[in-house]
Amino acid sequence: EEVAMAFDYAKKAGFGLIVGVPDYNILDLAEQKVKAYDIRLAIHNHGPDGMPYPSAMEAYSRIKDRDERIGICMDVAHIARSGIDPVQEINAVRNGLFDVHLRDNTANSKEGTACRPGQGNLDLPGIIRALRDVEYQGVYTIEYGIEENSPLTGTALTVGYIQGILSSLYS
Repeated sequence: EEVAMAFDYAKKAGFGLIVGVPDYNILDLAEQKVKAYDIRLAIHNHGPDGMPYPSAMEAYSRIKDRDERIGICMDVAHIARSGIDPVQEINAVRNGLFDVHLRDNTANSKEGTACRPGQGNLDLPGIIRALRDVEYQGVYTIEYGIEENSPLTGTALTVGYIQGILSSLYS
């Protein structure tokens, strides 16, 4: 029922992409909806926290032989928290990459928590360079939730940091 509601809503809203985490046992149903609605589905990885799809490669291994409109939403911080190099993961799933969530971590382990980009352990310039090198054409989503009650300053600083990386790579 949730899958049907999500696709109905996306169709009515005119969305061309849904980011989700369908349980393994409903991938067939999700694929049927992708075909019926002609809406792409990007499966989001969630790292070492016990949810389905701890890595982008785990999701990719389950969808690589399915409809080409099913792909990956890679959260680079969760990838790193799983002890995986995000640059290697980008290269491994490059053909199925639809959406990328950018943020930074205090540690590249399960204990890592969110921090402002550039103040953590992720090599965000290297990650963005890898996306450029694989000719990624999808969406970049900046995730920022550190100061939940007043995120504007941190969000603006994050946008500026990412724009600085992009400017240095594309100038």
